[in-house]
Amino acid sequence: MNQRIKIASGTIALSLLTSTLLHATNGDTLIAVGAKARGMGGTGIAISHGAESTLINPALITSIENTEISFGGTIFMPDISASMGQAPLYDSGANIN
Repeated sequence: MNQRIKIASGTIALSLLTSTLLHATNGDTLIAVGAKARGMGGTGIAISHGAESTLINPALITSIENTEISFGGTIFMPDISASMGQAPLYDSGANIN
């Protein structure tokens, strides 16, 4: 019984510490900001790669040592579509109106 309580409490603690939505990028467009963060698979949230890192995490501005200006652009045009499977309308012929 004591073993089950330890396992259950450990599982609950682990689930509270880990996020259910683990994304490697910023979440808005799922594209990392900056060339270094893109090269690392979008992991630019906790590591400062320069001035562009402050767009994702403003606290990273404290790790910038020099004055930096960063320019960049990304064309993001996703092609998203959805279809819902529906049954066709059925006319029973009964005059219910």
